[in-house]
Amino acid sequence: MVEALAVERNTEEVALAKRRLRVVLIQIRGMVEAERHESWCVRKCTGLRQDQLTTWNVLERPEVRWHQLREADAILIGGSGDHSVTKDYPFMPWLEQLVQDAVAHHKPLFGICWGHHLLARALGGRVVSDPQRGEVGTYEVSLTHHGSDDLLFEGFPSRFDANLVHHDSVVEPGPGFQELATTVNCGFQTMRLTGKPVYGTQFHGEMTHQQLRKRLLMYRGYYLDSEEQTERVVEGLRPTAEANGLLRRFLELYT
Repeated sequence: MVEALAVERNTEEVALAKRRLRVVLIQIRGMVEAERHESWCVRKCTGLRQDQLTTWNVLERPEVRWHQLREADAILIGGSGDHSVTKDYPFMPWLEQLVQDAVAHHKPLFGICWGHHLLARALGGRVVSDPQRGEVGTYEVSLTHHGSDDLLFEGFPSRFDANLVHHDSVVEPGPGFQELATTVNCGFQTMRLTGKPVYGTQFHGEMTHQQLRKRLLMYRGYYLDSEEQTERVVEGLRPTAEANGLLRRFLELYT
């Protein structure tokens, strides 16, 4: 039903920047440079104007409530270089309730990395911190049969490259979620709540490999142990054209 309505609304392609669209990006960023870079990357990959994207950093304003964001056309939940969903923070109860309310009201919702983990935690799943399953760099992502059948990945190759920076992983997504994509090291690279416009990606579709290079230098103390490792990872980064179009496609389909 959601897909049918989305296709009907988008029979004529209209640039997102020309629409009266309001998107909210929830951020978990303690570093100003990273906060600004993340919002810039989201605007760059979606084509949204600056006035179309509102940011809400829960490290500064932890008490985020559904009624404050209910008028948004979509809610995005971004990543975090130095926070883990496996831990409790003052903003966690507020964010979990926000996710539950957004799902109940059928609001388009997209979680990226940390936001992906939050979807699992808030909706009955389980996330673990396991650096052995972590991925830093560009990796090949493979669609599952559910992913190949999902409208979000229509026209995608069965395998494509994406950028990843994580130590935490979703091991149980919660009731109603389908696994849409995986890597060799880590499952649930993409998941979708069945029948709802709710998706999460472990990978960072909002960042090109050049943008990931900049982000890695911001957080190298958290994910990379040495200059040699940093250089090796940076040299292995590759273009990720398909993944970089995913967030824009989500907004085109569901808003």
